[in-house]
Amino acid sequence: MKEIFKVLGIIAIVAVIVFSISCDGGDSGGGGDNGSNTGGNTGGNTGGNAGSNTGGNGNGGGTNVSVTGVTINKTSLLLPVGYYETLTVTVAPSNAKNKNVTWTSSDTKKATVANGKVTAVAAGTATITVKTADGNKTATCSVTVAGSSGGTSNMTWTAVPDSTFGTSHDTTSYIRAITYGNGKFVAVGGSGKIATSTDGTTWTAANTGTIFDYVSNDGKTNKATINAITYGNDKFVAVGGYNGKMATSTTGSTWTAVADSTFGTSGIYAIAYGGGKFVAGGGSGKIATSSDGTTWTAANTGTLFDYVDDKGSTVKGSITAITYGDGKFVAGGGGGKMAWSTDGVKWTAVTFENYNSSSYIYSISYGNGKFVAVGEQALMRTSTNGTTWTVWPNHGVFYSSDIYAIAFANGKFVAGGGGGSMAWSTDGTTWTEEKNSTFFGKNNIYAIAYGSNGSTVSKFVAGGGGGSMAWSTGEK
Repeated sequence: MKEIFKVLGIIAIVAVIVFSISCDGGDSGGGGDNGSNTGGNTGGNTGGNAGSNTGGNGNGGGTNVSVTGVTINKTSLLLPVGYYETLTVTVAPSNAKNKNVTWTSSDTKKATVANGKVTAVAAGTATITVKTADGNKTATCSVTVAGSSGGTSNMTWTAVPDSTFGTSHDTTSYIRAITYGNGKFVAVGGSGKIATSTDGTTWTAANTGTIFDYVSNDGKTNKATINAITYGNDKFVAVGGYNGKMATSTTGSTWTAVADSTFGTSGIYAIAYGGGKFVAGGGSGKIATSSDGTTWTAANTGTLFDYVDDKGSTVKGSITAITYGDGKFVAGGGGGKMAWSTDGVKWTAVTFENYNSSSYIYSISYGNGKFVAVGEQALMRTSTNGTTWTVWPNHGVFYSSDIYAIAFANGKFVAGGGGGSMAWSTDGTTWTEEKNSTFFGKNNIYAIAYGSNGSTVSKFVAGGGGGSMAWSTGEK
């Protein structure tokens, strides 16, 4: 008898549990009522697992929010042929369930678009349209493509058999800068190396002795990289990467150390000559001027080259590029910062609405009434006066590669960068890829200069990693 009561008790407990589960199923389904009537009714009427599952679907159905609109971050673009820029889209509301969009161009012969990336193909106009999959909402961006491709013919480049810088792929063989003066090309680079050439083809190493030697923190004596060189007032001036190293020469072969460059322990990365004055720039936003290349006076740049780095800290950016044109010096460096000066002493900041704070400016050139600045991550800017600048998006030739060098002569700019990339332009805006620069291999191109003696020599000379060097008359 006792056994029978035990069985009945167990049956009763099971019945209570089942009833409880059934009630829970109804509650869960009722919760679905917030999402849909079906979820609530199914849960309330049938209970059990059906209520639980369908009620859950009811809640999910409550998030099926429809698209009400779409916008593009820009309503118009101005792009030279070969350039590209990526548009971004915002679908409203932010919690819309289906945010898929499609992109189209009204004229793919002028501009194409893929996942928001607009590429300029040929001069003209096109309208870029984005459409939502839900609701067919649209937004447009008007694209104007400026200029032409500049032609398809290439400059003819000839490799230099021996630059005297060596062929190693570390910094000891890098050619960092080239200039021309007094009938001679002079190239500078890794490990304090300097070489000269009267024709840009045959080069002779110069002896710099211990001028660019420095002692590192571990007590070892090393030779600093020579970062830049210029010619003016009948002399060459070369500047180095450590402890304010600087030297002068009238021949390019025999060099004399500058006693005090005013840069202290900071490196010097750029130098230019114009208006009867040398101007050098380097670490911590430092600038100095000299009329003879020997005696230097520090200029006060204040906070002009300060910028906020990726960590949110304010730092003094190095000045890595200086040029002279149209009666003024223009300098650029870390954080994309730029400034201009008519005398090299008093400087005025160049302001931009937007700039990439992680991008350095590596080189600036002036020609054909225009300044062109190039730098990190295919940075490119142009200006007709040095004070007001246009920021161009990435160019198709360089993509996201760094552009290290630019020079102007014979009616054209020539620029070189990462992986041996090279291009030329007559206006600094529309660029044509130089496909005959493959002799650089994957070596970066760090230096480009032009020289002419008015008779037998008239050519560009480019140099880069691994001691690679080549020359071109600039002809197509």
